[in-house]
Amino acid sequence: PAKDPRPTFTVEVNGYKLRAIIDSGAQVSAIDLTAAARAGITPQTPGVVPIQGLRGVGAHRAASWIAPIDSFLIGNETIRNTSIVISDLRGSTLADSNNMRTADFLREQPEILLGADFLQPHRVLIALSQRRLYFTSPRATP
Repeated sequence: PAKDPRPTFTVEVNGYKLRAIIDSGAQVSAIDLTAAARAGITPQTPGVVPIQGLRGVGAHRAASWIAPIDSFLIGNETIRNTSIVISDLRGSTLADSNNMRTADFLREQPEILLGADFLQPHRVLIALSQRRLYFTSPRATP
C-alpha cells in the first residue's frame, strides 16, 4: 500500500512513547488496546469503565472503555490525571476486510488518534509540507 501522507508524531502516555495522528473526524481521542497495554492500561485496570463501542471507518463496532491515565505528554504540554478511550482501533477494519494488504497497512498505523476532544481546546496548525504539527496549549492562548 501507499505510504500514509498524514503527519504522525510522538506523544507519551504514562511515560510510554506512542505514534499519534490527528483525526478530525473522531469525536474522542483513543488509544489502540495493544499500545494502551504497553502503557499499563487494560480493560482490567482499576478505574476503567466500559462504554458503547466505537465505530470508525468500518461497519463493525469495537469494544471500548474509558481509562484513567496519569500523564499525557505532547510537545511541551503535559496533561495529568485525565482519561482517554481505549479500543481495538484496527479490529473493525480487519473485520470488514480479510485482505492481507489491509492487515499490513493497519500495522503501520498510529497507535493513538487525537480527536475533537483534543482539537477543541487547542489551536492546531498542520504543516503538511513540513510534516509537522504546531499547537498551542489552552493555558497559552491569550
